[in-house]
Amino acid sequence: MILAGLLMFHAVVLWLLEFVPSPELFINPYLVNHGWLPYAQIIDQHSPGLLFFPVNLASLGLATPTLLKALLIGLVIFQSLWIYKISRSKWAVGLWTAWQLFFAGNNLWFDSFLAVLTLPAYWLWTQKKWLVTGLLLGTAVVIKQSILPLVAFVAVATWWQTRGIKSVLQLSLGVAIPTLLTALYFFKLGVGSDFWYWLVTFSLTIYPVAGKLAPSLREFAWLAVPLGLFALSAIRGKNKPLIGWALFSVLGGLSRYDRIHFQPALPFLALSLVQLPKKWLQLTLIVSVVWVSLWYSKTAVWGGVRYFDPQTMKLVEEIKQRTQPGQKIFLLGTQPHLYVLTQTLPAGNVFAFHIPWILQIVQDRIWTGLVADSPQLVVWDTSSRVGNVGISESAPKLVQYVVDNYQPVATVGANIIYQK
Repeated sequence: MILAGLLMFHAVVLWLLEFVPSPELFINPYLVNHGWLPYAQIIDQHSPGLLFFPVNLASLGLATPTLLKALLIGLVIFQSLWIYKISRSKWAVGLWTAWQLFFAGNNLWFDSFLAVLTLPAYWLWTQKKWLVTGLLLGTAVVIKQSILPLVAFVAVATWWQTRGIKSVLQLSLGVAIPTLLTALYFFKLGVGSDFWYWLVTFSLTIYPVAGKLAPSLREFAWLAVPLGLFALSAIRGKNKPLIGWALFSVLGGLSRYDRIHFQPALPFLALSLVQLPKKWLQLTLIVSVVWVSLWYSKTAVWGGVRYFDPQTMKLVEEIKQRTQPGQKIFLLGTQPHLYVLTQTLPAGNVFAFHIPWILQIVQDRIWTGLVADSPQLVVWDTSSRVGNVGISESAPKLVQYVVDNYQPVATVGANIIYQK
């Protein structure tokens, strides 16, 4: 009864909170479904699992805010049930519920999907099912490459546990099957070099330096309690491998700080904390509830869907009045899911998020295509900034082209609609 109550509470809170779906989940599959080539024409550094296969969220009809919100709740309930299956403890589910909400639990991002695979993988690993464990971990890599440190940890822990190479080979084979099949697919598609550059070269060299972001002092203060609980579980917890599964689930995604990147570790943290001595467990439960409640009393936004607010929908209508479905337009600095909502396509035959460390590589390509297509409509978000860098600084060539060749005809918030 308590378990059912926790599941219901978690689902209801997530449904009532503001929902924050990643724009990538809309625009990238949309372009793939229109025949654009991943990594060659659609510039992205992430693993392709949720974005770039022919069967994707858009082709399945799931790329709507309501259905994606329902999907997020389904993912959360799935993880809750696995936490209970592994621990047989409603308190573990309670701890997971609290901290899942605290760490941007209302966001849907690649990290939201990882524990759906790594939790069953952990349970199978404890059952010595090495091959299937590897298959699940390899599938997680296909969703987000930041999980690779966990794969390395599990391989070492498997060898340490069994002292045998056969188990490690079985695990490695399981990991290799989905990852190599994925690489083979993109090489066969003719974008192998682009796939390798953005997924491996760029992600290991340029992004960790140009895209790094540390938490603010305020964020450090809010992180004090969960980090303290992690330290407590590492010191007093009975199951040390769980600490490894938690730690190595997040190591690959921390170069650019965001709370959502902690999501893959939280189920393992809850499983570890619930094994503390009774007095420590009771204290942990009280502190967790108080801390998370305090956070939400100060910061929670209830209702609505980010990026689908009334102002955005007004902008969509303004664009629709001036375009036809399938027409090429250019969005400068504004959220690119507007292409999806207006059923238009990016001018220039190349698409990238307007992020400084990506624009420094592809701005010339975008400019060349923009000049060649010469679209009739441009939408420019003049307030667009990433960190401390405005769009005029990160994309001066694109801004100058718009200023020289277009004139404003309408304004919606910070977005100016230009026509040729």
